[in-house]
Amino acid sequence: MAQRILCLAALALGVMACGGPPPETSSPATGNGGESGGVDTDLSGSAADPERWPRDFVAGPGTGPALYLNDDPRSPAIGYITEGVHFRIGGLPQNERIPVRIRGALKVRAWMSVSRLALRVQQRGKIGGTEVYVGPGDYVRFVSPDAEEGLARVEAMPRFSYDAMGAAATGVYPFDRLSHEAPPADAEAPASGTTMRTPANTEVAIYSSPDEVITTLPALDPGVRLEVLRDRGEWKGVRAGVGPYIVGYVNVDLVEPGELEEPPTPPTSEDVPLRLQNQQQNPLWRLPAGTRVRFDDETIGILDEDGYGREMNRYESTGEVDMFVAANDEVALRGMVRIDDLQPIEGEGDAAAE
Repeated sequence: MAQRILCLAALALGVMACGGPPPETSSPATGNGGESGGVDTDLSGSAADPERWPRDFVAGPGTGPALYLNDDPRSPAIGYITEGVHFRIGGLPQNERIPVRIRGALKVRAWMSVSRLALRVQQRGKIGGTEVYVGPGDYVRFVSPDAEEGLARVEAMPRFSYDAMGAAATGVYPFDRLSHEAPPADAEAPASGTTMRTPANTEVAIYSSPDEVITTLPALDPGVRLEVLRDRGEWKGVRAGVGPYIVGYVNVDLVEPGELEEPPTPPTSEDVPLRLQNQQQNPLWRLPAGTRVRFDDETIGILDEDGYGREMNRYESTGEVDMFVAANDEVALRGMVRIDDLQPIEGEGDAAAE
């Protein structure tokens, strides 16, 4: 069995998943909607107020493996999930992991790192207790229900550009402004101002008051994008970044913004999933719907549609193949598949088998 222990961390297969009005008391917008299809939603027996936990989430931004065999910190990583993929939880966090069920072309039952437990902002506003401002579509990491009814404890990481992140801040936000779903098309965007930038390659302090620094905006080229919302001469009230944002005051001369960068478009594939396009020295096989992916005799995934598998090792004695399996760019798993499930692809499996 030792020779069959899998380690995703050693693979080179992964791509990158690889102030409004005061809060009002309300119930979670995420509720208990969505399919139940065999998903265990019993969160009882916990002191963490399970009835106030949403059941539906999305995967937040991140890289590297996020899916694990169980909650043991020593348990192996078994898969990747892409930002924005919907899943339903099957319990509360343990050891920084949470049990999840993913419904899609590849159905998955696993444990996920809580660092990827996210919701989408539906309505703009400031995260209570922080200087972070969020707009529709921004992700926040869900931490837990807050002690105050109607509020969620969330963590947000400001983005000073699409490549540069700030330090995470934890605060509260109304449940009814969060959901696993995309915000409505007519959701009100953050207030517009005069778009400017900090000087290129220059660190700039941003203040909550003249003698209290919130953080330092990094030295970027071009500089950090700002919306100037208040101009008081030397001091300017700004919203900094591309969302989530930092709000505060700066007292430096700002520069014209120049050409504004567009949000990056995540890469997608229409045929072989991106995570299987590397390691081309390993045979690629087609897998039919119904194929089971197993790890240590436990089923961790079932293909609901035809998919693909990249062969890593073969065990003729047990009739199994160690594979990296995916049906699309949403989820990929590493596990064991029956040799009988492999279907050749011209120029791939046939040649490798020979």
